[in-house]
Amino acid sequence: MLEAARRALESARAARSLENTETGSASVEDLARWIGARLASVPLSTAVSTGDWFRELTTGQARAALLLALLELARKGILLLYQGEDYAPIRVKPLEAVPPDLPLDAFSYGDASAAG
Repeated sequence: MLEAARRALESARAARSLENTETGSASVEDLARWIGARLASVPLSTAVSTGDWFRELTTGQARAALLLALLELARKGILLLYQGEDYAPIRVKPLEAVPPDLPLDAFSYGDASAAG
């Protein structure tokens, strides 16, 4: 019962974080939380297609933020990504739960002062 309530709360938070996707202002962090809510009910190491996720988002900016969030979560070792062929939907396999307070820093690849 407690687990179901926790998942419902995560889903509500994720839905609220995507209220701005109509205007394209959802951030990578918003989409990472949204992914976490989507994967909360998926058993670890179970592959899920992201095709519907991309179709649900209405703007190119939101779709780009989703792709970046997937890449960041994979880089952090939280999930694995697989694409069977060119232009095929990306499949995601969670290795651990996505932390709700996961920091996704913009300059994680090097010196922030080098950014243009």
